[in-house]
Amino acid sequence: MAKRGPIPKTDAELRKTQVNCRLTDRELQIVDARRGGLSRAAWLRTAALQRPPRIVPAVNREAWSYLAKLAGGLTFFVQEAKSGRILTMDESLLSELRRAVADVRRKLIGVEDEG
Repeated sequence: MAKRGPIPKTDAELRKTQVNCRLTDRELQIVDARRGGLSRAAWLRTAALQRPPRIVPAVNREAWSYLAKLAGGLTFFVQEAKSGRILTMDESLLSELRRAVADVRRKLIGVEDEG
């Protein structure tokens, strides 16, 4: 039987060194406001390494989910149009709409264009 759990990290990947810092109450409030759902340590580590974490606002996550349903509906219509079950739909228009929805969804969560 195979061992369960995550694959052990190599020595180069292990975080062995601890760095401590003290913050004022105001600085801690700023960190907490910016870190979103990340732990303080994870947020400070990524920010210090100039890879600030992407915090997606709740309203954007909700819109992203809603648009996922819309994109699924557009995919259904494209499939129906390709199969010939819908005769009056413009397949290229549906494909363009689907691409536009995908683009808006990527922008909502801060992902650059894949093209």
